[in-house]
Amino acid sequence: MYCKKCKITYHADEKFCRLCGEKLHERKKEKRNKQKSQQPYIANIYLLFGLGLAIFIIALLVIDRSGQKDTTIDTHTQQEVPATFTSEVYEVAEKFICPCGGCGEMALETCSCDMHHGAIEAKTFIQQQLNHGKSKDEVIAAMIQRYGYLKPEYQKDYLMN
Repeated sequence: MYCKKCKITYHADEKFCRLCGEKLHERKKEKRNKQKSQQPYIANIYLLFGLGLAIFIIALLVIDRSGQKDTTIDTHTQQEVPATFTSEVYEVAEKFICPCGGCGEMALETCSCDMHHGAIEAKTFIQQQLNHGKSKDEVIAAMIQRYGYLKPEYQKDYLMN
């Protein structure tokens, strides 16, 4: 407690100044000053915490990206799909039309639709078959059996009557 006129400080239990009789007041300014002086400190803590968290998240993303395989997930078959295919895949794919039926019968080797039974699924199937050690002719036969859509110019070579 203090007197506004005399600027003398008193104990909290006194209500009037002993010199002038003025009603004593609480020192609100001191409390405000303490609060104001703590606000920048607290703001700095939040700022540092936020920056640290942002750096941590960015580091996780960079580490996660460097550890990922070059694959995506085919949403229809829930299988990993290579982001790039080998040249052998394209050698087999050039003999087929995209089996999705919705992309205007594009050549399988150039189509990139991800529809059910689309180009991505078919090329992934070819890649998996080749990875299991099957020859190109065996993969072509498996493609004919699974999808069909062999281009007309190759039908005489691979379809048996």
